[in-house]
Amino acid sequence: MRKNYKVTYTRKGYKPKKKLDVEKFFMHIGLPILIIAVLFSGVAIAKNMSTPKYDETIIGSPYSEQLLSLPAPTPTPVPRDDGVAPSFEAEYVQAYNGYEGEKIAYLTFDDGPTSNITPRILDVLKEKDVKATFFVLGKMVEAYPEMAKRAVQEGHVLANHSYSHDYKSVYDSKESFFDEIKRSEELVINTVGEEGYTRVFRFPGGSAGKPDEYKLALSEIDYVYVDWNALNGDAEGHNVAVSTQLANIKETTNGRSSAVILMHDAATKDTTVAALPQIIDYLRSQGFTFKTLKR
Repeated sequence: MRKNYKVTYTRKGYKPKKKLDVEKFFMHIGLPILIIAVLFSGVAIAKNMSTPKYDETIIGSPYSEQLLSLPAPTPTPVPRDDGVAPSFEAEYVQAYNGYEGEKIAYLTFDDGPTSNITPRILDVLKEKDVKATFFVLGKMVEAYPEMAKRAVQEGHVLANHSYSHDYKSVYDSKESFFDEIKRSEELVINTVGEEGYTRVFRFPGGSAGKPDEYKLALSEIDYVYVDWNALNGDAEGHNVAVSTQLANIKETTNGRSSAVILMHDAATKDTTVAALPQIIDYLRSQGFTFKTLKR
């Protein structure tokens, strides 16, 4: 360390006095530290750039299932003795609803209703004469009951996506899981009536990795659940480009006769509204007709 100091002299007696040579110290000690810090920052930035970005305004993001085919369902959905399926994954919707041999697209919208996006989506659906399923949050129906009523009045169906979408609340225990579902159900039915509601549940974040106990327990309260096997990718950002959404639809519906399509009517989904007419036109061009998930 001696080389990082320089000798100076005082007026009295010209005695030598050591003083830190800042320039030499920086060259020998500070510069290497700075270089190391820059390298670590570069690694962090590179890692961040390589990580997919998801729209954090959708509570529960990121959606780890983005652009992946559904895994093999667990447990395997087998109709009960009374003919009701304990689960209702996307790959099995056709068989349970009796549409085998047809190409059916089920447009589904999660996390609404909202005051700025839902009405515009409803406008597009009305113009295109398409019915859809809205996986609503109880708290959003509570906030925007008129949007929920309008959707049902125009022939759409409301399904259950929990009350809060808060993972800690939804998945804390079987009791809290049921409470979230029943609280949302009560709000929706009191708002739009039984006819506008279907007892189909979508797990916040999807069912993959969720406890089998919760999946099997749904039949106790007369529910089935459905994930998705196609998507527009609008969970990846606030305003995912229309061209990207259409490309995602083409990729994830390719080769399917039953497409349960994940989209969102959350407040930041302006480009979802813009993409929807093209998505509908494309699906029709591929021979799809449209159904709801009404049981």
